[in-house]
Amino acid sequence: MDDKDGEDEDFDDIRLRNADLRGARLMDADLSGRSFFLSDMSDATVVRADLSDADLRRADLTEANLVAADQGFITDLTDADLTDATLSDATLRFADATDAAFRRSDLSGANLHGTELKNADLRGADMSGANLYGSDLSGADLTEADLTGVVLVATLEGADLTGADFTDAELKQANLGNADDLSGAEIPSEYDPR
Repeated sequence: MDDKDGEDEDFDDIRLRNADLRGARLMDADLSGRSFFLSDMSDATVVRADLSDADLRRADLTEANLVAADQGFITDLTDADLTDATLSDATLRFADATDAAFRRSDLSGANLHGTELKNADLRGADMSGANLYGSDLSGADLTEADLTGVVLVATLEGADLTGADFTDAELKQANLGNADDLSGAEIPSEYDPR
């Protein structure tokens, strides 16, 4: 795969653990169940790819384009680096992204239903319009994150919400009282913490 062009590729017999996939083009690829453990996928284009049940633990996905990628159902992103990545409209339902870095990433419109984001670094992330129903953001750093228009039915115990923007967010079932820091956060006036 010298040209790193993965369109319509069959990845059944390819080992991808600890692989150098920098700048790879893996559009519309079926990568479900594959292991990318410790792989360098920085600046890769993985648009509309199926990454369900994939192992992306400790993978470097900085500046990767994962628009509309399907990473749902038990994809493991534990300790992965997705700094400055584009994941708009991606599906990460029930994924484990514990300790993952999403600094300044675009997660707008992403489906994060039931996703484990414990201790995740989401500083400056654009999560506007994302589905966070049932997500666990315990200990996550959401400093300066854009959460406009999200429906937040999530665990936020110990989360840092400094300067986070919750404008037009649905917070009826959110418990922000257990968050570590709400200073400077934009919280709708109708939010009642009871």
